[in-house]
Amino acid sequence: MKKILFSVAAFSMLLVSCSKDTNSSKVSHIPSTSSNNTEASQFVDGEYIIQLESGFFKTTGITGSVAEYVSKIQKARKSLNNILLALPDGESIEVLNVYTTAINGFAAKLTDEQLQALSTLTEVIAIDQNQVGQLIGVAGNAEVQSQTEEYGVIRTGRRDGTGKRAFILDSGIDLDHEDLNVNTDLGKDFTADGGLFGGGGGLFGGGLFGGGLFGGGGEAGPEGDDDNGHGTHCAGIVAALDNNVGVVGVAPNAEVVAVKCFNFLGNGNSSDVIQAIDYVAEVGEAGDAVNMSFSFLSSSESLDNAVESLGTQGLYVAIAAGNDSRDATGVSPAGANGVNLYTVSAMDVNDVFASFSNYGSPVDYSAPGVDVYSTYTNNGYSTLSGTSMAAPHVAGLLLITDGDLNTDGNVIGDPDGDADPIAHL
Repeated sequence: MKKILFSVAAFSMLLVSCSKDTNSSKVSHIPSTSSNNTEASQFVDGEYIIQLESGFFKTTGITGSVAEYVSKIQKARKSLNNILLALPDGESIEVLNVYTTAINGFAAKLTDEQLQALSTLTEVIAIDQNQVGQLIGVAGNAEVQSQTEEYGVIRTGRRDGTGKRAFILDSGIDLDHEDLNVNTDLGKDFTADGGLFGGGGGLFGGGLFGGGLFGGGGEAGPEGDDDNGHGTHCAGIVAALDNNVGVVGVAPNAEVVAVKCFNFLGNGNSSDVIQAIDYVAEVGEAGDAVNMSFSFLSSSESLDNAVESLGTQGLYVAIAAGNDSRDATGVSPAGANGVNLYTVSAMDVNDVFASFSNYGSPVDYSAPGVDVYSTYTNNGYSTLSGTSMAAPHVAGLLLITDGDLNTDGNVIGDPDGDADPIAHL
């Protein structure tokens, strides 16, 4: 049941004008002073994501090359000067991220005056305030000696995934876990301590260009190692090896790629997540799977547009519905709508809808997400619960069915009264 692609501007109830002269049709998801503390605290004060018209950067076609992507970002950053230097005190603007592939745009720290000036430009099609999202799973530790086929994989079915590839946008992956086939060549860290150009000093502040690949500090090492556990757990559900050790995934032996955009606390900014999506749009290929087991409480037009771009390129995207027991409409990226996008709710071993799971019209499938056993950090294993665990079951199925997965019954007790079909091989 694929979602149908449509183009419509999504506006939040939090939409307010920065001033009476601001073009409010472009500025969305900015909390007002009347917003409650939970809503307001998720937004990053003074940081914004600016989506530019398609083709603004005039970049070339997708190459699949990490070096080419880095070069494109550098060139795009320079071309932004035409816009930034025309803004009030434009030379002082700190650019945080630049996007060239999934969407054209950038993230930056802006004053109200700069934001107002940007909103009037014809090249600008949307502005979102940067916000903090979280990985969505609750953990408990466990150890194993011999291979276990956990109930979720039994429920969905599995098939050898050799030759397939899944990008895990998360807290990273345990790069040397004995039960995972990790592609370390493509792994990237987009958190504040990593970043494409960053090394802790912002997008262009160190990292790859400061002591790394171009900085005279020696060869850059593999990126994306997991210091939280959540990403490794998701990777194992997708593709843990069929090797008589630990667990086995839905698409065992497939490659998993760590695209790290959440830190050791499980927190991440939407601006960094869009950078990660933009990177996957560049190096990924049609037929790859992408797992997104995270949630932002308010919708982000720029984030959803970037996710939708992946689907139009032929990548299969599995998205966690969220763990807030609410309608997933208006939640990003769960509410994103497009071809090859699949939002997933969670159920337990008895096919009963999980009490924590989001629901509603954005949801396409339900999958096991309660007490799921999988790989973890330090070459270990753990049991977690969440729609975070349901989504990678579907990511694995998308890989081994080339996006043509089946269903087997319907979940019991769906709160919206329209029972989600259960994803199956």
